[in-house]
Amino acid sequence: MPDIRHEFSISAPPAQVFKAMATPAGLDAWWTLTSDGEPVAGRTYSLGFGPGYDWEAVARSVTPDVELEWEFTKADGDWTGTRVGFKLEPGGGLTRVLFHHDGWREANRHYRVSSFCWAMYLALPLETPFFCFLTMTLFLIKDLMSERVTASEMSSVLLGSR
Repeated sequence: MPDIRHEFSISAPPAQVFKAMATPAGLDAWWTLTSDGEPVAGRTYSLGFGPGYDWEAVARSVTPDVELEWEFTKADGDWTGTRVGFKLEPGGGLTRVLFHHDGWREANRHYRVSSFCWAMYLALPLETPFFCFLTMTLFLIKDLMSERVTASEMSSVLLGSR
């Protein structure tokens, strides 16, 4: 099975990074539009990404300020059953984040776009998640229509032009 991995460092203590990556307020600041849940093993998170994209994930593994992993139980077909998580390692005044999105059944277009978007979500601030959402939506619509996404369409989405 193909998996997604990203690794980066943040200039903040692990407790602050954990809060940003595991609490509804933190998630809503960089990933979801709305979310609800607690970083406690066995608890279900509601993850809202916009109309028609109300997903759920169960916290499978949680060690406060160290690691968390969710399993998607309600999502689109490619994400259902996959696991998203992170492990935090302090050192040298930074927190190293080891991010994973495991359990993909195949390395299809959605997998490739998701890998790209995770890199953008995790590395860049503010508007990037919105553009990744637009990019993923464009790919999914085109897939449903059995059309290919052109380079100019991708550029216009990523650059925000119309």
